[in-house]
Amino acid sequence: MVGDATRVELERGPDGKNPEPGQWSDWGGGIVIACPQCRRVSTLDHAIDEDGNVNPSVVHTPCGWHVWVKLKGWTRGAMEPRTP
Repeated sequence: MVGDATRVELERGPDGKNPEPGQWSDWGGGIVIACPQCRRVSTLDHAIDEDGNVNPSVVHTPCGWHVWVKLKGWTRGAMEPRTP
């Protein structure tokens, strides 16, 4: 554990489609994840490094799932956080 969050690796799902729980996908340039706890899909607005590590930790508001995420299969290089 890191602080009060666990480290998890999410598998890559099909791009342009909603991922299955515990997966991520590239959806039109935005990255979406499917929560393995509540199964809802959410857009990431976090920084992602060249190895797929997401920063800061992800807190999934609908269910409280709190984890440090690594996106397995990440190949896009470093990405700055999305801004509103």
